[in-house]
Amino acid sequence: APEPWGASPLEQDLGCGAGCSVLIDSGTSLLTLPTKAIEILEQALEGFQVDACSNLDQLPELVFELGGTEFSLPPDAYVSQVMGTVPNYLEGFVRFRRMMVGQAANLANCQLLILESVADALNGPLWILGVP
Repeated sequence: APEPWGASPLEQDLGCGAGCSVLIDSGTSLLTLPTKAIEILEQALEGFQVDACSNLDQLPELVFELGGTEFSLPPDAYVSQVMGTVPNYLEGFVRFRRMMVGQAANLANCQLLILESVADALNGPLWILGVP
């Protein structure tokens, strides 16, 4: 299991080494990431135990570099408390990962909130960054 980073940034290449396309969308509050980036993020967050989203400060910030400028997102921008499960018709679009091992699906639980993008654009896999 990885050692907790506390409030330090997550230093992990999320698959944009050859370039990515990014859309800033003020009409959504969620992140939309390519499948590969979600899988890398899920692996990087394995081992973190979040107690009903009350200790999000144990999770790292997500840091992005866009056009040479660095931006960071705090944990509450990509993790939230969710009640229940994702409806079947949304499972192909939304990747929720329970942050609390053994948590019952019918209780409010802390989950990674990220939409999955399978689109490629001019500069590579498409990322959509909503306004947190």
